[in-house]
Amino acid sequence: RFMTDLNHFYMEHPAMWKHDFKREGFLWIDCHQEEKCIYLFKRMCAEETIVLAMNCSDEEQEYELDQKEVGAGLQLVMNSDWDIYGGTQLKNQEVLYAEDGKLTLKLAPFSAQYYFRK
Repeated sequence: RFMTDLNHFYMEHPAMWKHDFKREGFLWIDCHQEEKCIYLFKRMCAEETIVLAMNCSDEEQEYELDQKEVGAGLQLVMNSDWDIYGGTQLKNQEVLYAEDGKLTLKLAPFSAQYYFRK
C-alpha cells in the first residue's frame, strides 16, 4: 500500500519530477548527520516545495530544523510509519512541532516523512 500511495504522491506533485536533472529542483537541507543516519532534502518547482526527512537508523530520533530553511506552512502528507502502512503512528498524529522558529521532527526508526509547502 505504501508503494502505491508513494507512486500516486510522485505523480500528483510536480516538485518530485519537474526538474529531475536540474540543480534548481533539489536542495540538501542536511546530509551531514551520518552518525544519526538522518537525511533531509527539498524537491522544488515554481508551484510547490516538498521536504523529505529520512531516518535510516533503527532508533527513534528527533531532528531540530530552523524554520527559515524550509519556510512556514509545512504540512505532513505522507509518513512511512503510519499505521495504515504497518507502522506505529496514527495517520493524523502530530510528528512536527514548532517553538521559537525551530521545527522539531519526530522520526520513527527506518522511516520517511514527506512535507508539502505551497
